[in-house]
Amino acid sequence: MARAIPANPRRILLIKSHSAGIGDILRSSAAWAVLKNRWPDVELHLLFLTR
Repeated sequence: MARAIPANPRRILLIKSHSAGIGDILRSSAAWAVLKNRWPDVELHLLFLTR
């Protein structure tokens, strides 16, 4: 069950559960930009789970 994002988060972790190819990084950058625009002071972290 997903939890709601707090009104003013301090840190956000994006988890990608497949390969860390250049396409995955580019697709993640769009989400990264939206999150940074919404919460400019938040710490953003990106975690790639690969074999």
